[in-house]
Amino acid sequence: MKHTFYSILILAALSIFLPGKISAQLTDTVPDEVYADSVAGIRAKSIGVYIEEIASGKVVMDVHGEVPMIPASITKVLTSATYFSSGDINSRFSTGVYLTGSITDSILNGNIVIVCDGDPTLESRHFPKQNGFPAEIADSLKSCGITKVTGSIIIEAPDWIGTKQPKGWSTEDFTWAYGCGYLPVNFADNTMTVTLSATNAPVCTPASPESVFRRKQGKGSTISRHRDAATYTFTHAPKKPASIKVANGAPGSSLRYAITSALADCGISIDDKSASETSSSRRLLLTHFSPPKSEILKSLLLRSDNMMAEAMLRQASVGKSRTDALAFQRSLWTKRGLDFTDIVIEDGSGLSRTNRITPYFMADLLAWMLDQHPDFMRFCNYLPLAGQTGTLRNFLKGTALDGRLRAKTGSLSDVQCYAGYATDKLGVPTHIVVIMVNGFKGNRSNLKNQLERMLLEKIP
Repeated sequence: MKHTFYSILILAALSIFLPGKISAQLTDTVPDEVYADSVAGIRAKSIGVYIEEIASGKVVMDVHGEVPMIPASITKVLTSATYFSSGDINSRFSTGVYLTGSITDSILNGNIVIVCDGDPTLESRHFPKQNGFPAEIADSLKSCGITKVTGSIIIEAPDWIGTKQPKGWSTEDFTWAYGCGYLPVNFADNTMTVTLSATNAPVCTPASPESVFRRKQGKGSTISRHRDAATYTFTHAPKKPASIKVANGAPGSSLRYAITSALADCGISIDDKSASETSSSRRLLLTHFSPPKSEILKSLLLRSDNMMAEAMLRQASVGKSRTDALAFQRSLWTKRGLDFTDIVIEDGSGLSRTNRITPYFMADLLAWMLDQHPDFMRFCNYLPLAGQTGTLRNFLKGTALDGRLRAKTGSLSDVQCYAGYATDKLGVPTHIVVIMVNGFKGNRSNLKNQLERMLLEKIP
């Protein structure tokens, strides 16, 4: 597939071609399979590399481009491209706060109802300017002269999002922050720090009242979370407490607790006895908005955020199941000419070990965005920059390609992948780059060093 790249915006403008099947021609005198296999330190079950010069369409390197491999987090390129090219990137999530009942003598004889729409950024540490939602509620009630609430805090959430996490996530994933999952109610990145003690009950920050902790006997300090639950099993034998960051299986209870605490800080008491209501009795107190979804896409690609990637997959098919969202994604790109033969996608983040993507497929996706999307450079600039930002900040640092590779990384226990664009010094893409290594043995740092060497040899 040949691409021609002219000036974009002031510097360059894209020439548009229909995507087609990528050629498998090899241009090196030494076969690429032999070259990739002989790179010191790369010992893997599967190595896939596809590098294409955009202006000429010349295939610089093609190794096993047709072989399906575990993509890890380069799956987020597909997820983000899907929403970026089909959704409203300027729209925002909104969380409504309603009051029910009547206000008499500074007393709200009713409930506070929080209507969530799946905002993954609520009190996220990555968007501090949007934080302060619980305090915002307390301040609004105070401005209404309310000092007491006889009812309770009711949280309503979209049931179409569901609480079951994707197929292919390993049991170990669910314990840790990266495996927290996207839920109907999300709060503080769905993570918490748990302080374990040999003598006292675990303490959670933020508080998670619905989380259940079960102690078991053993040496050292360990903790595990049951799949799709807020139940944790832990061991802590050392005398000194230990703090461990884990996934919060009950972020809704953390949100409710944070609101209750914010009310107390403002001198507002709550009886926490649910009052009867009718939908017509609800009055809007405030609406909290997330950052634009464009900022969420940029942030999740830069940091490789699994939870927010799952959120954006679902936002491409609001009101539908994850299965429906994946079917929509497949249909969208099939109509755009991408070949889904042997492609398996179970999630939006790439955490699923059952995902399979070929280097050709990922290259075709990158080529479609480059050739067809009118706001391509914005999308391209969301990707981490080699040697400088995000998950690429240490890759190629201090080399000729420092600041000249925009790419998403992907890594699991024996997986290392890259997908994106090499650029010139002005940031204009010059090459499509896809690297997928599965089942490698040895030190990951050594592997990265050899991949750096390969890129420096192949891209001028």
